[in-house]
Amino acid sequence: MLGVIDLKHILLLGAGHAHVAFLKKLETEELDCSITCLSPSSFQYYSGMFSGFTEGLYEEEEIRINVEALCSRTGVSFLKGEAVKIDPCLKQVETRAGKIIQFDILSVDIGSLTKFSSLSAHGVISLKPTYTVPESIQELRSAENPVIIGGGAAGVELALSAASFRRKYGLPSNLILLSKTSLMDSYGDKLSKKMSRILIKNGIGVIEHQEISNIEEHAIYTDDLHVNYDIALAVTGPKAHPLLIESGMECDEHGFLLVNAKLQVPRFPFIFGAGDCVTLKQHSALPKNGVYAIRQAPVLFKNIRRFLSEDEMTAFNPQKRFISILSAGDKKGLFLYGGFSFYGSLAWRIKHWIDRRYMRKMGS
Repeated sequence: MLGVIDLKHILLLGAGHAHVAFLKKLETEELDCSITCLSPSSFQYYSGMFSGFTEGLYEEEEIRINVEALCSRTGVSFLKGEAVKIDPCLKQVETRAGKIIQFDILSVDIGSLTKFSSLSAHGVISLKPTYTVPESIQELRSAENPVIIGGGAAGVELALSAASFRRKYGLPSNLILLSKTSLMDSYGDKLSKKMSRILIKNGIGVIEHQEISNIEEHAIYTDDLHVNYDIALAVTGPKAHPLLIESGMECDEHGFLLVNAKLQVPRFPFIFGAGDCVTLKQHSALPKNGVYAIRQAPVLFKNIRRFLSEDEMTAFNPQKRFISILSAGDKKGLFLYGGFSFYGSLAWRIKHWIDRRYMRKMGS
């Protein structure tokens, strides 16, 4: 009598950048196991092209990856749904529809939410989860009194992109960017002042050093002033998905899943994590962005494969510096690398080439 082969089951929870790259790798390299991908959307929207989409340079189909189709091509079972509980002891995940999914190995890449306490206020929107981006951007672009809350890199480039779109289509140049700090304050005072000048030149009202105290219907209040709005887009940094801490997973003080250098949860080594939803114990201050998520993907794939074969795993060592290019409207961009920066059309062309190449590689 032939023995039954005990085929391991991998559950990919979420379809963030790391898991998309994991699925793409399966086109050329097989894993001796069954794999399921659970995600609330059939598509993954590429954050690097949100600003270009806002400006009207890309169509929706050009900024998204068809995860369900990618799963079909690689023999992975795709399940559309949302996880509401992870039970690491029973090795199972429960979905909002009540379905129980057993796993031998779990990989978590569910991204993050927006860190803003007033998201439930009338007319306040965000870009999280990312499959809501097309609807949110459309609301921002067509608003009568649009406001962007958050003066970081994402808020700045979305403001410039939205302002460019509104000019192109004859809409009022009345967009306001509201920040509780200096613009892009982590990049230093010189760059902050440069970006403020660029924003003002593009007809954007810049309000810095004003922390929001209250939001009522159509009015945002700080200690010193109030700003009228009908749509306010909050771009105020990442917040951990409550699923992780509510499931009793080991998390940092902000609720992000703690993983070691091998992208494993130390207490449950059969659970891996990548992308915005995790904090690396050895690099707790690492920014949560798509750059690191994409670069974690090869390590994640290699380590899950080695975990299956009980081989020694490798560590993820994040680079200290990387190129960042922000869209600045009108097919111009801001190129940043360490302390070096330049602004203009060349920066945008480099970004456009990088983003297009990535999407071609992902098979979009």
